[in-house]
Amino acid sequence: MSQKIAILRSGDAGRALQAALSRASYEVRSGLDRVRAWERPIIFSVNCYIATILTMFVAFSLDLKSPGWAMTTVYRTSQPLSGALRAKAVYRVIGTFVGGTAMVAIVPNLVDAPELTTLAIILWVALCVFVSLLDRTPRSYAFVLSGYTAALIGFPSVLAPDTVFDTAVLRVEEITLGVVCAALVHSLIFPKSTFSAFAEKLKSAMANARRWLADGLVRQASPQAEMERRSKASEAMNDRRNPS
Repeated sequence: MSQKIAILRSGDAGRALQAALSRASYEVRSGLDRVRAWERPIIFSVNCYIATILTMFVAFSLDLKSPGWAMTTVYRTSQPLSGALRAKAVYRVIGTFVGGTAMVAIVPNLVDAPELTTLAIILWVALCVFVSLLDRTPRSYAFVLSGYTAALIGFPSVLAPDTVFDTAVLRVEEITLGVVCAALVHSLIFPKSTFSAFAEKLKSAMANARRWLADGLVRQASPQAEMERRSKASEAMNDRRNPS
């Protein structure tokens, strides 16, 4: 009988040791993950800086009148995921071109009636916003850009219609410059794909599952595990009370 008790105790001790080692391994991996978590924000910030410097260098080399537009475009277009950035860049260029073309077509034809010009610009912006709300895909960004690009080009040209073409061309040039520089830098210098982001989420989920299994092998859960279990239970109760 005493031998059976000893065997059972040794088995419990072995399971407890295995659980402790598993939890220690998880803590080490969590610490390494927290250190790696700072890599992507730093890389993203450096890429934005490099893209901005490149954009300003090209803008000053070409003697563009408003390099600030190109510089601002870099930060507005930049995304942590390189694929999302390229899609946003394409739609931004398309929207800017369409908005500029619309103003070149509207303003000269209504040059003798500033009130009608203003009304036409307002209707164009309203139409672009309306279509962007109907289209819930990334294409809606092109309609939004088409609307507010028209406003930025059209309203200053109401009282000076002879400048609308130069303003539209300048806007399209500088937006395209900022978009191209941002897309090149973020796609060539340590790019991050959507698949890698999904792999990180999956790795985090597996690590949490491993830790929960390790906590389940010990008789008394750690305070952190107990708090997480209560949080999960509370979320489940709230979901049942307030189903979506």
